Parts: sequence; structure tokens; C-alpha cells
Amino acid sequence: MNLLINNVIVDVELAITPEQHFLGLQYRDFLDKDSGMLFLFDKVKDVDFHMHNVKFGLDIVFIKSNKIIKIDSVSPEDENIKCKQVDSVLEVNFGWCKENNVMVGCNIEGVKMQSKMAKKKFGVLYEIENVKGLLSDLDDIQSETSVEEGMETNIALIKKDIYSAIEECKTRIKENGQKLVRIKMQQEFDGFKEFQI
Repeated sequence: MNLLINNVIVDVELAITPEQHFLGLQYRDFLDKDSGMLFLFDKVKDVDFHMHNVKFGLDIVFIKSNKIIKIDSVSPEDENIKCKQVDSVLEVNFGWCKENNVMVGCNIEGVKMQSKMAKKKFGVLYEIENVKGLLSDLDDIQSETSVEEGMETNIALIKKDIYSAIEECKTRIKENGQKLVRIKMQQEFDGFKEFQI
């Protein structure tokens, strides 16, 4: 997927889920020339980046409404890289912005398109991650029941809330245009059941 910045085409990898946001470019040895990672957020927000386990320097480009509002050139030793109110962030090789005369105020073409494509393509992924989180909650409840006694009523209510949330996930998956999705979900503490939509 490509962005156009100051007449330079940048080949970007998308980071969309919380797990992808956290992992970022950690553990990689390099970035190819004119390539980067584009972090997309579902709303305008304050962001805080880190360089833990990143092996090379980066230009971190903070974006709001397709316009660059801040650029930080950082080394692997830097921490607490922050910016207020952005909707996306682009990471490219250290010095790339200076080399290509990219500065605060420059417009970026393609971010909105990438965001729409990502939401369509990865909307199901978001919801599956939600379901996985809910299943984890069920596992936690199962563990608690082996220790706590007399909690049957509370557990039943919690399970009802979780199943309701899963049904909402299924509805949103349908709205994302997916024809058929199979997700393993724990219907009871001792068994699994597949459902399809």
C-alpha cells in the first residue's frame, strides 16, 4: 500500500490492531528505502511511542487530517515520544524526511484511502480480537470458579453479558460485509462450539 508525500511514493505496512501498534518495528533489522509503517487509529487521540527493541533510528511523522503536524527524528535510545491529537503516525528511516524535504505542514495523499481500506479489510480482525478477549474473560471466570464457591448467580450474569457482547461482534462482522466467518467460542466451561454467520 502506498502513500504520496512531497511527490515521493512510500510503500507502507499497516499497523491497525492494538497488538500491531505495540509491536511496531521492534526486532527488525532494517526498513527498505522509501518504505515505512503507517499506524492507523480509529479516532483522533494523544499518542505515546517508544523505541524499545527497535534496532535503527526512525523519523516518526505525526499526522492529522492528512497533514503532518510534527516530525521527531529518534534513535533506538529515545523514549516517551509523544504527540497530541493525531489520527495516524508514519515511521520511516532516520533522515528520510530531511532527504526528501518533508516537513511539518506537508500534505500526505492516501492516508484516508488506506484507513477506509483497512477498516473494510481488517474490520473482521478487530471483532475477532474482541471475541478472543471475551473468551479470555470466560477462562478467567472458569479459573475463579475452581477457587470461589457460591458464585453461580454472578457467574451466570457475567456469562450472559459476554455472550451478548459476542453477538454484537457478530453483527458488526456482518456489517463489514463478510459472507462467512467461523470463530471458535466457548459456549460452556467444558466445551467449544463453532458458529457461522
